[in-house]
Amino acid sequence: MMTHSAVAFLETHVIPYLHIFVRVSGIFMLTPIFSIQETPITVKGWLSAGLALVLYPVISPFLAVGEAFDSILLLRLADDFLIGLLIGLFILVYYTALLMAGEFYSLQIGFGIINVIDPLSETSIPILGQLKSLFALVVFTIMDGHHMVIEAIVYSFRVLPELALASSKPLTMGLLTAIHEMFVIAFQIGAPVMGTMFLIELVMGIMSKVAPQMNVMVVGFQIKIVAGMFLIILILPTVMVMSQNLFLRAFMMVHGVLAHL
Repeated sequence: MMTHSAVAFLETHVIPYLHIFVRVSGIFMLTPIFSIQETPITVKGWLSAGLALVLYPVISPFLAVGEAFDSILLLRLADDFLIGLLIGLFILVYYTALLMAGEFYSLQIGFGIINVIDPLSETSIPILGQLKSLFALVVFTIMDGHHMVIEAIVYSFRVLPELALASSKPLTMGLLTAIHEMFVIAFQIGAPVMGTMFLIELVMGIMSKVAPQMNVMVVGFQIKIVAGMFLIILILPTVMVMSQNLFLRAFMMVHGVLAHL
């Protein structure tokens, strides 16, 4: 039998800490950098536990005190894990826009058949998609995206201690908006290369009619690679600014959805 002081300590400190730990673990499941598959699950668990311990003094004022360790607590912990997954999902959706733009590059330039393994998703993606994936991680780190994730954790406890059934409509609208913006941003980033490749193919098609003896297939493939790589390097500063705005938009969307849940 636990003593009264042990029960009081459990209800006052351990249970609120579990809420933080579970929500942080949910975020680590999907958020870029934290969700890298090569990181052992044990390391992720200790990192989640350490971060929850650091955030406990900041978040504990927003948590209820005196919860009993029963089935209702397990449901609330499931809510915390789901909220963490949702935060990570919104950030992942916007991160995928850069990955999709890289796939557009690969398909248009002719690198679509050259695939590599993405360390985040452990799936095979075109080589320029992998380049954009690593580029997005660098931008995410440079702009202190990991600090913004921590701020989102604190904000989520301040405005949304637990998920309610009435939260489905703003959550659905937020996800639909995020997915729509993902496709729009991916097309905006990929449009310069896609448009240039279309013009090159158009010129190659005209040349094949004017000079049928020229091997347009071989020449056009080389021209597309050189022009495509040159254009990617040329627009890299602009893509970096767009990537920073992309992640800022992701965290704005997270804050907006959490405020309306």
